[in-house]
Amino acid sequence: MVWWTGNLGSLLLTGKPHGPFLQRLNAIVHQEPYQTISYCVYWSIFLILIPPLVGVILVGIILPWKLSLQYYHKHQQQCFVPNKKILQEEDDDEEEFAVLITGCDSGFGKEIAIRLAKEGFVPLWMDVTKQDHIDSAFRTINEWLLFQDTAPTAGNLQQQAPSSQQQLPHRRRRRRYLHALINNAGVGRTGYIDWNDITAYELCMNVNCFSQIRTVKTFLPIFKRQARDRRRHRHRVQQRRATNNDEDSSSLSSSSSSRFLRSRILNINSAAGILPSGGLAASPYEVAKNAAVAFTDSLRLEMKMFDVDVVSVNPSFHATPLADPTRLEREIREQTWNPLLQSKKDEYGNEFLESYIKHIARTVSSGTWDMKVVVDTVVDHCCCVHSDSSSGQMMIGMDTKFILSPLRMLPQSIRHWIVQALLPKQIPAMMEDSYHY
Repeated sequence: MVWWTGNLGSLLLTGKPHGPFLQRLNAIVHQEPYQTISYCVYWSIFLILIPPLVGVILVGIILPWKLSLQYYHKHQQQCFVPNKKILQEEDDDEEEFAVLITGCDSGFGKEIAIRLAKEGFVPLWMDVTKQDHIDSAFRTINEWLLFQDTAPTAGNLQQQAPSSQQQLPHRRRRRRYLHALINNAGVGRTGYIDWNDITAYELCMNVNCFSQIRTVKTFLPIFKRQARDRRRHRHRVQQRRATNNDEDSSSLSSSSSSRFLRSRILNINSAAGILPSGGLAASPYEVAKNAAVAFTDSLRLEMKMFDVDVVSVNPSFHATPLADPTRLEREIREQTWNPLLQSKKDEYGNEFLESYIKHIARTVSSGTWDMKVVVDTVVDHCCCVHSDSSSGQMMIGMDTKFILSPLRMLPQSIRHWIVQALLPKQIPAMMEDSYHY
């Protein structure tokens, strides 16, 4: 696959600028009426030809392939329990798998940490608002990985200095891995662009996007080092297979399978990072989540060379504190509306505000799913030995899977018309008089 994509890139990216024909054609398709003609013809051909082709590929190729992989993994027991002794080469050896989670105070992060602890992982969490806290967590985890006689307990890394870690007997030697990083920290701000000052955008960008970037960049050296060590171990096992009989080589394969686990990074973003969330006027949140999704896509492509799976988890509304209608109403009134100047309030009016809050509450209440689905999806992805690297985007929620996914493939004009139709008819107070002229 790498050879094929590399050669395809060399064919398409010639390093030469576009010729005069393509330059002229590009200029024509941006002029009327050719722009409208090319737009309509392109989308007509796309919507007529592409969906049947995609359907054939999905049903005829991808579906059987996915089902066969699931069947194979199920019968080959391709899920592991980390607290079991997998390696049998030495009696004193154990393996431990840590999962670092951000945003564990409530919601997804808290439930994911509880579930992973039950599965035998060592869940660790930290504060991501300051780089100093992230650096401190990195030093603690790095010492835990490198030195075999210390072990942080599951919990907040800010409360575990290396000197206070539990001292293990020297006779016990553990193989340790930072198995996964789950970026779950998030904060939301709703309200129209005119209502939010720049601090609302800075807050959402800092927590929802920049915290992901800080955390990933800090812990990438560990993931890359683990990938290098696993490649070396795989090479040693292959050499030992070549010098042993089939029976010995099979035992080597089974005893060292856990060393071949691919590390993974899961960024819990949002469906709002794919498309605006149904006209909810939450641009600070949507801007940050769009940036986080773009960062995750770039990270996924770059980390393939280091055998690290990167997944963007994009849930719709689920029953978390962030999607509580009562909390949203309180935040809109106290954090967004009340600080506005009276002149700004007069431009919209209280009737406009009440209509907007009612729309928010109705939308969230009618489209909230059980968050257990998100927790199960994330935990299953962490527990599976052979993660499905093709699932770079996980759309969670029936509305996201079956409405948002096809909606984002439509032309923007049609997409915006559909979103506009979902909005209530709202007229700002300063515009009401203009309708009488």
